[in-house]
Amino acid sequence: MYQENELKKLYERLKTQYPQYQLELSGDSLILKRLYCKVEVNRSGVKLYVNGNLYDQFTSEYVDDSDDLYELIEAFLLDLQHAGMKQGNETYIAATKQATKMGSHFLIGTALCLTILMIGLITTNSPWLFLLIFLLPAASLVVLKLIHKRIFQRYWICPACGQPLPMGTGSRFCEMNYVPQCPHCAHVLEQPPELATIQTEYAPQKPLEPPHDLPTPSSKWPCMITGGITTAFALLLLPLIFIPDGNEPLDMAGVWTGIVLLLILLGFGLILLFCRHKEPEETKQPIVIVRERKIIAVLGSIQWCLSLVMMLTAVIVAGIPPFDAALTFVSTLIGLPFMLLGVWMLLAGRNRTLFVFQDNSMWYISSWGRKREFVPEQVASVRLTANRSIHLRNKDGKKLTSVETNMRGIPRFTEWLESTNLTTTLTPNMEKQTKQADQEESTVQWREEYRTRWHDHINGIRVGMWIVIVFFAAGVLAPIPLYLLGVKFTTVMKIGALAPIPFLVFCLVFAPVLLFDDRPKNATPEWNAMHIKMPIILVMLIGLLYISQIHFLWGGWILQEADGNWGWLVRVLTIATVLTVLLILRTPKRMRLNAGFFMAIIGLFVAVGLHYCVNAALIDPALHYPAVIVDSHANDPDVDGDNYELTIVMNNGKETELVVTEKIYQMAMNGKPLEICHRESPFGVILLNIHAPQTENRK
Repeated sequence: MYQENELKKLYERLKTQYPQYQLELSGDSLILKRLYCKVEVNRSGVKLYVNGNLYDQFTSEYVDDSDDLYELIEAFLLDLQHAGMKQGNETYIAATKQATKMGSHFLIGTALCLTILMIGLITTNSPWLFLLIFLLPAASLVVLKLIHKRIFQRYWICPACGQPLPMGTGSRFCEMNYVPQCPHCAHVLEQPPELATIQTEYAPQKPLEPPHDLPTPSSKWPCMITGGITTAFALLLLPLIFIPDGNEPLDMAGVWTGIVLLLILLGFGLILLFCRHKEPEETKQPIVIVRERKIIAVLGSIQWCLSLVMMLTAVIVAGIPPFDAALTFVSTLIGLPFMLLGVWMLLAGRNRTLFVFQDNSMWYISSWGRKREFVPEQVASVRLTANRSIHLRNKDGKKLTSVETNMRGIPRFTEWLESTNLTTTLTPNMEKQTKQADQEESTVQWREEYRTRWHDHINGIRVGMWIVIVFFAAGVLAPIPLYLLGVKFTTVMKIGALAPIPFLVFCLVFAPVLLFDDRPKNATPEWNAMHIKMPIILVMLIGLLYISQIHFLWGGWILQEADGNWGWLVRVLTIATVLTVLLILRTPKRMRLNAGFFMAIIGLFVAVGLHYCVNAALIDPALHYPAVIVDSHANDPDVDGDNYELTIVMNNGKETELVVTEKIYQMAMNGKPLEICHRESPFGVILLNIHAPQTENRK
């Protein structure tokens, strides 16, 4: 039984959190009224009403804690609000769709501009391109905010009185403050919610209702446009690759490499054009349709665009003599997997579908357009995995096919599963996760107030996370073998400078959905589904490798930075601090500590690498002058990490220490002439090397 002081305390909490709702407290009865719903709390329990009908009820013995009672009421109100936001409030839905559409178009354009800038940076040494690459993501967020603001000002208005509806004030980004009815004229914006009564385990199963609002097929035009462009480029460049450039003879190795790459592009283009499925005839209408989300085609288009640029770069480099095998290999290594992934995502958005018919037979259309038919008794059970996939299995437990719980039409598919006698099982990981959640006394629950626009695209963001991590790793691993194969030093430094940028931008943009720590053991499955765990150990290993090769190879033996004291430290700490502060600001308050700790370490690793690679990529031509040695230090074999060092005088009169090999040290001690290789970046950083006068500089 609830005490009067508990009801009064509950009343105060609800009044503070939800002042827009009607609250009444009289004796031992508390009533909360919201549009289309009502909550009644008395000493014996709580009753929840929707559209005037009893939705659910709990006794005081079942919910015996006032905090739990508040959480229950809050979850009920948030569910109603979410139903209105997604189903019943046409004004809010129209404004959200328009903002998403315009924002997606702008982000696609930004991604294209960033790709063009990166390609331009590889072919030029302009420091302005580096500046633009760093500033473009930040500037795009500002423009995106302005776009959303204008759209909300245009669409988030009352259709009855024309007054603007409330806007959120506590966020750095322009957001709508959801309301079910206009605060100016009290016009009702929200339709009655369609919430089914919570069923108990003894409630009889409801028969499946007639089909309505089944997901419609996705547009064929993304595949047709991308396939047509890919095919056109391949057919256009195929004869041009045999035409020599001026007086330079054709390099047949490069020509044949270019032909192979063009044939691969042609194959991808034809796949996009002709891999399609056929919908069921009107005589066999499905009762359930599950289709891939439309955002998959958008992400696939971005992947295709980026990979097409890399593949065309590889073809052009291969076709222009002399044949640069290293650069062609790197471009193909990056472009080909991305092209395959982009084509798969485009085809999945167009083709991947599951049809369930009245007799419980099924059709499954794969991403590549292949159709598989299942007779009514062939699917004997379903299995839910930890990553929220639903596996359809036969009597022997063999997987027939699978769908994901974030696909369109899953609610209807779930209703169909409940109306059948299919056995439902969980994977061992899912069982373990469920048991742990049941054993925890206090659980970390997901609240609708945490939702951002990124939470609607969790799977796409998860794929993007692994893409930028692979890009980061490839950019860290590729410079050493490329340099050994003869690629110019400045070129491999450009690759090293570009490697971490997509990862950093990804972390800053999608921080609201990223988890920079282990998943809480007491988190609910919904909370886990709304957060993407960053593979911290893997990223730190990549960052450690990044800073290690700078310290031990590039900055240790190839070109050493002259100013390695306060100036270097200030610049590195500034970069790391800015990255850490930006991530903390972008991360929700409840997770900022772990995010700040993660970026403080990764930001320091990346800052050291970026500082060296950016300056080394933009260095001026080498200036050679005789070495003036004023001091020396011999290697002590008994001291770990001790090196041979020479103190030289630069052409500006300043002294600096250089780590040298034993051979160079002995030449200096024997009085033999040595030369300083002096290079300077546009930012004033000096990079030095010392060698014998007759030594050819390969950089």
